[in-house]
Formats: sequence, structure tokens, C-alpha cells
Amino acid sequence: MMDAAAAYWWEAIREKRLLVQRCTSCSLVQHPPGPWCRRCRSATTLEWTPHPGTGRIVSFTEVFRTTYPEFQSELPYWIVMIELAPGAVMVSNLVRADGEAGNRAPRIGDAVELAYRERGGTTVPVFALAEQEPAR
Repeated sequence: MMDAAAAYWWEAIREKRLLVQRCTSCSLVQHPPGPWCRRCRSATTLEWTPHPGTGRIVSFTEVFRTTYPEFQSELPYWIVMIELAPGAVMVSNLVRADGEAGNRAPRIGDAVELAYRERGGTTVPVFALAEQEPAR
């Protein structure tokens, strides 16, 4: 069952917009979305904020076997944990910029950029290694 915050986030993804929640009380930027601020616990001060879809890899793993038929042709593939902002972390796939699965082996700290793919009739956010390093 999907809660209201997750449903709103997925609707934005269908429109190819990445949103994160920002607390107007304590300024925390958080992802995944939730019903209250993870820092100050306020349930009334969260607002949706557009995010440019850039971040850095903080963890990753390579997948060699899968039970999902739609991923069989993409083996092996990378699952990455992306820090979008302090406190806002997203797990997704790493794809080549040209849309194909795979890449050179990622490294912790690599800059990434958001892309969108259709999987099983659903638009999903994925990431590719950034062409240029964003300013830190």
C-alpha cells in the first residue's frame, strides 16, 4: 500500500519531475518522502521542492543474477545509492548516458545525473555518470 507522500512523488516521476521534501522549520531536505520531518518531527512544515537530479554515489553493488524478467537482458547491472543532498538519499540503477545498462565500475563520490526509463509500463528514475563534475 502506498501512502499519500509516495503517491504524490510517483505522480511527479511520471511527469519526469524529481521532487524532494524540505522542512520549512529546520531546513532539512529529505528523501524518501514521508509524513513528517525526520529531524524535527514536524508534520505540518514539509513542502515539495524540485530537485535537479544531480548527486553523488555513496554506495553501490553489482547485480549478476535477478528474478525479474525485465532485467535479465541488462545483466550485470549496478544498483547505486545516491546522495541528492545531506539527508536525502535515493536508491536506483546506474545506466550509461546513451540509455543502455552498464557502465564502468562506479566509485564512491562519482557525480551522477538523473534520467528516466520506462519499465513494465512505469516511468522510473535512474542515474548515469555525469559528463562533468558539478561544483562541490
